[in-house]
Amino acid sequence: MLKINYNNRQSAYPDILVEYAAQRDYNSSIEIKACFGSDHWVNVSTENYLYATQTLIKEGKIDFNNVEFYFEGKLVGKANKRGKIDNYPDGFHDLVNNFLDRMLDL
Repeated sequence: MLKINYNNRQSAYPDILVEYAAQRDYNSSIEIKACFGSDHWVNVSTENYLYATQTLIKEGKIDFNNVEFYFEGKLVGKANKRGKIDNYPDGFHDLVNNFLDRMLDL
């Protein structure tokens, strides 16, 4: 299980590397689970890493059943097979969505 913990105290990934990093971390989580029986935690402060993970889930490159999203150490939930996360607490990976809602008058 890949457990992604989003908070603002971690170092950020460069945008060009987020998709690679998300796929690499997921693949590592599968290997870690098989070898050691434990989960793989990744701490990120880059929203684009979360978007990349959600996109890879939607594309079927990451199994949505094997990823959990956390916000400052608390479980937010899992994405569905389309990559959508239902429970968005304030401040969790919501800046772009909030701007888009305002721009599109949603």
